[in-house]
Amino acid sequence: MRTWIAKIYDTLHSSFWFLPSVMAVLAAALGVGLLVFDTGREVPLPFFLKWLAVRDVSSARTLLTTIIGAIITTLSVVFSITIVSLTMAASQLGPRLLRSFIRDRGTQTVLGVFVGTSVYCLVVLGGVEGLGEEAPPPQLAMIGAQGVTLVSLGTLIYFIHHVATSIQAPYVVAEVAAELETGIDHHFPDSLDPDQQPETPPGLPDGEFHAVEAWRSDYIQAVNLAGLLSLASKHDLVLVLRRRPGDFVGQGDPMVEVHPAGAWQDWLEGHIRDAFYMGSARSATQNLEFIIDQLVEMAVRALSPGINDPFTAINCIDRLGAGLRRLAGKRIPPPFRYDGQGQLRLVLDQTRFPGLVDAAFNQIRQNAADHPAVLIRLLETLAVLARHTRLPEQRRVLRRHAVMAHRAALATPEPLDRHDIQRRYAAVLAALDHANDTP
Repeated sequence: MRTWIAKIYDTLHSSFWFLPSVMAVLAAALGVGLLVFDTGREVPLPFFLKWLAVRDVSSARTLLTTIIGAIITTLSVVFSITIVSLTMAASQLGPRLLRSFIRDRGTQTVLGVFVGTSVYCLVVLGGVEGLGEEAPPPQLAMIGAQGVTLVSLGTLIYFIHHVATSIQAPYVVAEVAAELETGIDHHFPDSLDPDQQPETPPGLPDGEFHAVEAWRSDYIQAVNLAGLLSLASKHDLVLVLRRRPGDFVGQGDPMVEVHPAGAWQDWLEGHIRDAFYMGSARSATQNLEFIIDQLVEMAVRALSPGINDPFTAINCIDRLGAGLRRLAGKRIPPPFRYDGQGQLRLVLDQTRFPGLVDAAFNQIRQNAADHPAVLIRLLETLAVLARHTRLPEQRRVLRRHAVMAHRAALATPEPLDRHDIQRRYAAVLAALDHANDTP
């Protein structure tokens, strides 16, 4: 259930329609409530609101019609600006970064304010249309219409500033990096204890197993591990997951091995498949690599000849280094899950620290051969990471990346650049050796 809620929340959060729809419903409810309260009666107004009062029903209709026309026209401009900003972001930063723009609460709120204002005024106009010319206009509802219009004007000014800020590369990089750090804290809440002994991998049951195959070609967006653990415990099974969130599976590819094969029943396949949430695109719900790939994509695009923006690539490296430094201090649990009696039930295909480091730095290094400044920053970042490592596997992967970055950088023709690169490489090795000697 938690996995399903997390998946639905991510879907709703990554949409332009949900928050504006909620605000439109609330605006309609507010309009109906004010109409019911003050239609056909004289409502005493405080002195500071009397100048907003409408004298007759005809004036109220004219004012509401004018507001609706102006708001709808402005809303079309807001949508146009939003589409232009999304197009620019897709072309310069990458199409996968559109998710960050769509998730932006500022843009969603602005759209909701304008849609809500239009809906509110339409509801109030419908109530006013049913009044006779001699009836008193609904003063509270009319003052509300003028109030939400003023809020919309203020929101428009904020929106212009917000769009001008949000399409800047450093702002986008910072937003994605914040999501990465939040994801690390969510998936790995426990701090690393270097003195804790690694868990000995348990042996899998002997004999044949039954393979559950993918029923369609798609991406795995999330897996309900709690549901699989409960299912395996109830029927005395061991489930070995061969795929993890973020993987693409083709129809017929093996996804889960069920041990022992003799305990297999056909109806179990439906329950196992229900635990996998599939979709046409990757999701960040249970997949840190997806967030890392967004930063990597920005860096690789920035290093392309058409853009040639090494400063953005360096910015991405800095943020990736900060996220991996945070991850280095976290305890990544082993891929084994047990039931309440200590029996092995699940074996996961789980991403570990070396895999995330590979995802962060491989493509950037491969595309930075002609950018010594980027390779120098990559080595500097590895040196900083080395000072925060606590496990041998962390130091091994950092040493491997330092060697590969050093080899790529040695192709630089300028001797002084090579000298700087050599100094940074020596600093990485020294930091790794010092971390290895630290008890």
